[in-house]
Amino acid sequence: MKVRHRGEGCPVTKPELIAPEELEAAVILALRRQYGLKSEAAVESTARLLGFARTGSKLKAAIEQAIERLDRRHEIKLDASDYVTLNQE
Repeated sequence: MKVRHRGEGCPVTKPELIAPEELEAAVILALRRQYGLKSEAAVESTARLLGFARTGSKLKAAIEQAIERLDRRHEIKLDASDYVTLNQE
């Protein structure tokens, strides 16, 4: 799935209007650019990839939910120290 940058002029800036699949793709892209990140940094990095200058509570919750879904499907790994990496299995 393509990750769109929501900079100036993009009509879709509400987190609830972003497809869950796009949020998940953005999380994976953020993790590919880094080896891994603390979950808070993964949220911030994902928000920046999507073109958001700030990470409000709704956007943060939507990205955290994407991280949880990816972790449940074993596409990423969230360890006990709150560190998120791509699952290399």
